[in-house]
Amino acid sequence: MRFSSSRRLWLSALALGCIAGAILVVALILNAQTASQPSNPTVSAAQAEATISATIANLLDVPLYPDAQDVKGNPLNDSVDLFAHTSFTVTVSRDDVLTFYEKDLLARGWLTDDRPLGYVSPEDIRYFRWFDSSGASPYALTMAVYKVKSDASETLFYIDRNNWPDIYHRPLYPDAADVKTTDAILTPGYYSFFRAITTTYTTRANLAVLVNYYTPVMTGLGCQPFTPYGYTYPLDMTGNHSESPDFGYRCDVLNAPQRRWGFEMTIKVRPQEGKLNTVEMVSNGVDAGDRNK
Repeated sequence: MRFSSSRRLWLSALALGCIAGAILVVALILNAQTASQPSNPTVSAAQAEATISATIANLLDVPLYPDAQDVKGNPLNDSVDLFAHTSFTVTVSRDDVLTFYEKDLLARGWLTDDRPLGYVSPEDIRYFRWFDSSGASPYALTMAVYKVKSDASETLFYIDRNNWPDIYHRPLYPDAADVKTTDAILTPGYYSFFRAITTTYTTRANLAVLVNYYTPVMTGLGCQPFTPYGYTYPLDMTGNHSESPDFGYRCDVLNAPQRRWGFEMTIKVRPQEGKLNTVEMVSNGVDAGDRNK
């Protein structure tokens, strides 16, 4: 059978159209399959954790002052579990030591903090802090370098380090929705680092499921479960105590030798219409530094 040239062109165009259509269909199917496959959160979480671990290791790799003598306590380049303390003596001036550590720590990514601490005069101390602004790390770091005493020949210095649960770390149940957070200073003025941070959200998880979720998360940070005793901060505008939470956790750390600070996180679960529950988390206590500075 013979076809005219126009007929052959028409059949060729039809064949090419079918091939192009098949390619398009296959591409759409592959794209749909790729889109339907969730990203691997384990990989991204592991990468974030590795990055934070490397950052913290660099922050804590603090040098000993040159020619320091009578070094006692924890080695400065050791990782800090919760609290570490090192002392040494030098024959140089107080300002030489404080300036040395200020330059080194700021270059590593620490921030200065001018909060009054009460246990040493302001001119004898440099206080530093670090927190993860991305929220990936549940920990915050603080470090204090301060002169303790001097005599005619030498000066004694202490360096204290803390690696503690961050009051701003707000773990949410995976299906959390309608998340709202408020942040308030509990005691304005001298103790401006006492805060109450309230986060509310809705979830389909019930009380038992939430307890099972939060307990390993919080104990993994070094916090301990406790039973709230009738009320928690913040109080309402009339001064009345808010309704009692269902469960909570205490996160305590040493801030200086023989001084313990920390915060409490309490959780209240209340049913809504349908199958939703409202969760209210309140953390009140000490932060590791004002996020606005």
